[in-house]
Formats: sequence, structure tokens, C-alpha cells
Amino acid sequence: MTPTLQRRLIGLFAVIALIIGCSLMFQPGSSQQFWSGSLIRVGCLLAVIWLAFSQLMDLKARLPAILIAIVLVCILIVAARPNFGRVLITLTIAAVAISSGIRWLSKFSKPPGTPPRV
Repeated sequence: MTPTLQRRLIGLFAVIALIIGCSLMFQPGSSQQFWSGSLIRVGCLLAVIWLAFSQLMDLKARLPAILIAIVLVCILIVAARPNFGRVLITLTIAAVAISSGIRWLSKFSKPPGTPPRV
């Protein structure tokens, strides 16, 4: 599937979710309000992803897949349990600081290059 087709499908799903969510908003009942709100939120999120699709593909090419997976898991945990947000933010800042420190120290501990052949 080409990136252009992926972007168009995301936009299509965003429009469908927003239309269904807005139409459910006018239906009576508490469960209809839940689904309406959920579909409107999903539609808005998909619309934002649709707008930033090319930048997200560039980011995907530059970052390792494990880092993207960790960030997505952290976002899901915070969405499910907002009280864990403070803990995750603290752990993330500590992990980034340690990773940056190790990367900075690795510049000084690299072995010297091999001499060129004659």
C-alpha cells in the first residue's frame, strides 16, 4: 500500500467517524452520547494524523521502531490511567538523560581508527 493511499484512507475514515459521531449526537440516549463523543474524538485524531502524515513518515524513517512502540505504550497507559502520567514522565526524563549521557560518553571511548593501508 502506497503512502498516498494510506493517507487518503486515513482521511476517509476521519470523515466517516466525524459524520457518524455528529449524527449520533442528535439521537436521544446516554449510550448514543458515549458513541457520539468517542467517534468525534477518533475522527479528530485521524484528521490530525492525516494532516501530519508526511512528517510522521519522516519521523518513522529516522527513529527506531522500538522507541515508537515504547512511546505509544506510554500514551496508552496515560490514557487508561491518568495518575500514572507523573510517574511515566519522570521515568521518561530519566531514561532520556541516561541515554544522552551514554551517547555523549561513547564519543570519548571510541577506539582509534585503523591506519590506512599503504
